[in-house]
Amino acid sequence: MVKQFFKDKRGSASVEFVLWLPIFVLILVLVVNTSTVLHKQAKMYDAARDGARMVATGAMDVAQAELHVKAKFPQSGYIVDINPPAPDVGDTFQSRITVRAADIVPLAGSAVGALFGQGWVQAEVVMVREN
Repeated sequence: MVKQFFKDKRGSASVEFVLWLPIFVLILVLVVNTSTVLHKQAKMYDAARDGARMVATGAMDVAQAELHVKAKFPQSGYIVDINPPAPDVGDTFQSRITVRAADIVPLAGSAVGALFGQGWVQAEVVMVREN
């Protein structure tokens, strides 16, 4: 009876599937969270560059550019900081957008979200005054 039990292979694929499924789901969730954070950070770089460009060319002052950048992120939690450029042409200044990682991670309330939810995500651009 015992020998027959160990020789019987029926159901072994189901057992292997059940053992591997949590690992595959964890990998999938990690990939989705990572890609979401990287996508949001790329959008932050684009917005920081856009705001800094507006100030560098003289199209907007610093306050207008900060409002312009903040309008691209209607969610709360985004900190936009554009340092005023020096008055001389050729001087550099910074544009920085910062957000808590927990605010942009899709599954921030889950155990996997806890891995990504610590710290801050930042996009910083340095521009040269052009006018």
